[in-house]
Amino acid sequence: MSFDRIRKGVRNPRLAARELADQAGSSLLRWRFDKSGVHVLDRDWDTLLILDCGRYDIFSEIANLPGSLTKERSVGSVTADFLKRNFSGRRAHDVVYLSANPQVGRHKKHIDVHKLIGLWHDTSTKTDGQENSQGLTDPKPVVERAVELHENFPNKRHIVHLLPPHVPHKFKDGGEIPVDSPYRNYEAARAGEVDASEMRDVYTENYKYVLDAIQPLLDEINGKVVITADHGELLGEGMPRWMKLLHNRWGNQWQKYDFGHYGDIDVPELVDVPWLELPVETRRDIVSEPSVADEYDTEGIEEHLKALGYR
Repeated sequence: MSFDRIRKGVRNPRLAARELADQAGSSLLRWRFDKSGVHVLDRDWDTLLILDCGRYDIFSEIANLPGSLTKERSVGSVTADFLKRNFSGRRAHDVVYLSANPQVGRHKKHIDVHKLIGLWHDTSTKTDGQENSQGLTDPKPVVERAVELHENFPNKRHIVHLLPPHVPHKFKDGGEIPVDSPYRNYEAARAGEVDASEMRDVYTENYKYVLDAIQPLLDEINGKVVITADHGELLGEGMPRWMKLLHNRWGNQWQKYDFGHYGDIDVPELVDVPWLELPVETRRDIVSEPSVADEYDTEGIEEHLKALGYR
């Protein structure tokens, strides 16, 4: 514990006790979490598409793609843990990593790849407020950039990390969701103002959207393509009360934990992810080479994380 924390603890014993309890709760959840899931760098693929917050059960219902689908277990129930547990201590200089999630930039110290490209700073269609930036959640600019990167780095494995079905949601009932809609994120659902079944429908529609949006990439690239997710999402199911008690985000506001995703919460809705291996015609010749300069915005990371509900 730092000197600054000790000083604050002396001044405010109640705050110090709460912080210690939070740390103990997080440590217990982390210790209990089963980390024996799939480690993506050890799997056979040429291009790995990661759909952020992509639940297995809903993917299996809506995906209309050829290939072999299995249910796998993620090593994390949030993106940060997925990244740390898959990439820490690993050298992957045969990988080009393109991401729309700023968590990848925030945890760059764990990721040693040939090249990292972040698109969370794409604000070409930004409106008022970062959460309303279409470049933040729309998969189309990411897909277009992924096609270019496959052309520019034909002898590398490629990871393409897309945000949908992560909030803020873009569509409902076939139309774009207004800025002030309660369906853009889970705040209204956590407050009991939106029914869980409605949020599940919105989530599913945006899941379908990203599956349609990746088709141009699938049409352009060769090699073995796998579609998966970093973790799932709670859509009203929640978690056992003891997990809520140990988690420190919402305190005793139990109903808030029924939506979203939380670190080291070992429930199927968060750890069961799809692993779809598409049919293969030709494989790419993969070469590992020294890393080259990354391309991503470091200054805007915290702002974008806030827009995605991480703050």
